[in-house]
Amino acid sequence: MKHAVEAALGRARNGGITYPQFVQLLIDAGLTSYHVDVATHAISFRRGADEIHAERGAPSAPPDAMPAPFSKDGLVAAILENQQGKSTHPVFLQRIWAAGVTTYDVDLTGRTITYRGARGETHTERIAQPSN
Repeated sequence: MKHAVEAALGRARNGGITYPQFVQLLIDAGLTSYHVDVATHAISFRRGADEIHAERGAPSAPPDAMPAPFSKDGLVAAILENQQGKSTHPVFLQRIWAAGVTTYDVDLTGRTITYRGARGETHTERIAQPSN
């Protein structure tokens, strides 16, 4: 299963698949969710309560940085820009950090992403079905 996660990540990072296709690969591999800490870019992939794979990318914020106030408008703009292929994943993380997002959780089975701010704010988006 860890190999399937690494393969899906590699394909997504190379721009070879869309985000909905990436999600479907994770679902097909048996994963149920993943959690992202936006500032540290720490990602934990899970199957139920079990962590299957964890990794850390380049930080989106300096150590001990304070998050910005939550901005739903800024978050939605960053999501739209990313969906349109106008930003990379690291740029997306920087933009949502600037919009006050500290973490997000992806429910693969429910196909939703819940973005969270430091003061308990949330915004949930549906993940589209992959197009063939």
